[in-house]
Amino acid sequence: MNIADKQITTPSDNPLGYALDWRAQVARAVFELPADSVRPAIQDPDARAFHCHLQRRQQFPLKTGATPTAFDQVTGWRESPARQLIEAFLVGAASYEEAAADLGVPVKETTLYGRLFFDVRDEQGRVRPGTRMRMLAAMDPDDDRVRLLRIALTGGRNGLLGVLGAVPPRELSLDQLVEAELTRRLHAGELRTADLVRLQANSIARQRIVVEQQDDSEPPMLRAVQLVTDFLALTKPHMVEQTQTAEQVAVTNQAIQGHLRAQRSIAATPVADNPERGLAALTEMMGKHFKG
Repeated sequence: MNIADKQITTPSDNPLGYALDWRAQVARAVFELPADSVRPAIQDPDARAFHCHLQRRQQFPLKTGATPTAFDQVTGWRESPARQLIEAFLVGAASYEEAAADLGVPVKETTLYGRLFFDVRDEQGRVRPGTRMRMLAAMDPDDDRVRLLRIALTGGRNGLLGVLGAVPPRELSLDQLVEAELTRRLHAGELRTADLVRLQANSIARQRIVVEQQDDSEPPMLRAVQLVTDFLALTKPHMVEQTQTAEQVAVTNQAIQGHLRAQRSIAATPVADNPERGLAALTEMMGKHFKG
């Protein structure tokens, strides 16, 4: 896009190589046109709104003590050292809302800053993969001015929180915590082979503890029923299927209870006084409970 003698690369001109602050550039280029020149219409709503803000501030400068607008706020961020931190979280966070929460600033201003000065997200709020790769490829690894941005591009939000010494939220899993620690050590130049092995060993050990605790939390009665079911699967395979519906489980439980009642009845059957009669009664009873 050309405005007077200024050439501004927009996403329409180059989806990969566009200027991240193209909206602000368009607004300022139109604003700086001579008063007697024909001003082109600005199609993008955010660029148009920023152009209106520039015109308003030209006529009515912000007075000391007056409440700044959102455009005043983001323009101040752009010109302050906070710029590096804001842009790093805009890349590393999953959304504008998450970035604003981490930075402790309003979502409206965070989103507006991204739209005007750091356009890395698509209309769904996701960081464009091509833009991420382009930024990382063009970044000088020895330039300390882009250190936080490089960490955000490689380690994401967890990497930023680890390097900045912030405590990650409790909902992070153990794997995410280990990843954040590894990223912090990597970018701080502290990571050694021994550290890597130790962190991985701790991760595996804690995961094993969690699994063992889950196994121990299984109710004893449930383990007993499972043991009986496994036994029946060997002795009476037609009564226990590998995959059972709720109705099949109920039938299996009834069969198990029937077997237990039969065993108690057999144990209580007198067979000592009349062996032949006792044997006949025992045979009849077993036939009732174990037929099939």
